[in-house]
Amino acid sequence: MPRDSELLSTYVEHLSARLRARENRPTADDKEQGLAVLPSELATLCSESPRECLNFVIRALEHVTDPQLVRAIADELLQNLLNEKSAVIHVDIAKHLRTNRRFRQAFACGNYASVDPALIDDWAKVFQELGTTKQAERKALFKAPTVKGD
Repeated sequence: MPRDSELLSTYVEHLSARLRARENRPTADDKEQGLAVLPSELATLCSESPRECLNFVIRALEHVTDPQLVRAIADELLQNLLNEKSAVIHVDIAKHLRTNRRFRQAFACGNYASVDPALIDDWAKVFQELGTTKQAERKALFKAPTVKGD
């Protein structure tokens, strides 16, 4: 498996290719190298090591600044991880929801149809305890930053 920094770089490149594909403007490299397809190392990491995959998601979220890339992480890696392995990492998810705003924003963009409803309820309680909602977190993610003095 490539080093973590190389994998992170590969993943961000993949996310950008996915966004271009979604907008019907893929590059020749995107098509030739299949960049819009999730790297197999990440698919394996998530299915075999869910906690490591969660840590990778956290690092990826720290690395990107574009809200569209945050949403892309949520739409793919985070969503897949939680739909497949939420029972293993549900306590870690609640901790990150409480303490990591970027994670909370990304989480708010995902769809977790295969997650046990009891876990969804637990995570919803975290949002309630924090006085926020998934909708409010999504809105905050895409809100333009304000400039001091405005």
